[in-house]
Amino acid sequence: MRIWKIYLLFSVLSLIVNLVSGYLSDVSVLDIINWGILVLALIGLRGYIYKVNYFSKQFWKLFFPAFLIWSIVYLVLLWLGIPAEDQNLTVASIYGVIFILSIPQMIALYSYGVKNT
Repeated sequence: MRIWKIYLLFSVLSLIVNLVSGYLSDVSVLDIINWGILVLALIGLRGYIYKVNYFSKQFWKLFFPAFLIWSIVYLVLLWLGIPAEDQNLTVASIYGVIFILSIPQMIALYSYGVKNT
């Protein structure tokens, strides 16, 4: 469980960096929606790690697929928002790493809300 606590800390720090960088640049509606979803995902991650029930099991059953779909859609929308001349393998790799780093959170949310019913 210690690795999960480290992952939670990493996720919180990542959200803080995302919020700060967002406020230093243009904030779009998509960013605000993303921040809200990320906060809910962090609540679920914390609930999974510390075995605390937040909201209902039904909420997490619905939230898990929404989080999964949103994670993909948000990265695709960000990619499409990049000018074509800036779309390259380096940027695609960064987006891939971001998605890969969210997989443990998806596993935790699945275990927290869908699997533990």
